[in-house]
Amino acid sequence: SCTWLATARRFKGRHMNDQINPPAVTPPQHQDSTAPIAANTPENHQGSFSDKTSGDTFDRTTVLSACMHYVQSKNWPVFPLRSNRKDPAVPTGYKAASLSVGQIEEWWCKNPTCNVGVRTGGTARLLVIDTDEKNGVSGEEPLAMLEREYSLLPATLTASTANGGRHRYFLLPAGVTARNRAAVRPGINVRCEGGYVVAPPSVVDGKSYSWIDETRPIVEAPDWLLSVIVASSQSTDKVKLEGTGVFEQGSRNDQLFRFVMTQLRLGAHQDKTAEGAE
Repeated sequence: SCTWLATARRFKGRHMNDQINPPAVTPPQHQDSTAPIAANTPENHQGSFSDKTSGDTFDRTTVLSACMHYVQSKNWPVFPLRSNRKDPAVPTGYKAASLSVGQIEEWWCKNPTCNVGVRTGGTARLLVIDTDEKNGVSGEEPLAMLEREYSLLPATLTASTANGGRHRYFLLPAGVTARNRAAVRPGINVRCEGGYVVAPPSVVDGKSYSWIDETRPIVEAPDWLLSVIVASSQSTDKVKLEGTGVFEQGSRNDQLFRFVMTQLRLGAHQDKTAEGAE
């Protein structure tokens, strides 16, 4: 067993604001970040891993404590991602996500520098709006345009990502389903059923994910946001209604809005995209 687990267990059930938001760190270079957990890389039981070139420290107890907080306080299923990367470290990917304390300890005991993946959708009802900041495209401006068109998004739990973007965490309303969607608007992706997100305090390419205000609660996604997610999967010109003809998307009449919300609750018209995470 891992001798350092006793330290991590002291953090179970505690508020994780200080522990989940470490400074940006560089993962250890001496460990094989591409080897899956199944390879069972050798364990080092002596405290934290250190990068000899930068002096930065990757604290294994911080990562494990964050996982325990997500599972026990938020009911989020988690699973390991490869060190310094976004891809899963387990063969079945996000489908392996677990709420089991024993399973989580086993995973991070075998590879303490793994990043943290949180499964979206499912029983946790997580819907994450991912605004990217890469390749000269910012998702924040298109999101601001949507807010001007509809209304401001409610304040909710938000994380800053490794590329300078944002993950806004929302809850799906009861009975509503939604799947992963890429490019709902330029630079805006949706993480929900069939996907996952990289969670703090993960580090990718030497840059960390962190909570902007970890004490802020997660709120339910507004109806207008859900309608945009569904409508964007239709033709850019029109939405077809079975047996009722065609409505121009620009009309935004009550009948169209009710139709879109009905499709969400039925789980229809959702594109199945790759499970990838940001």
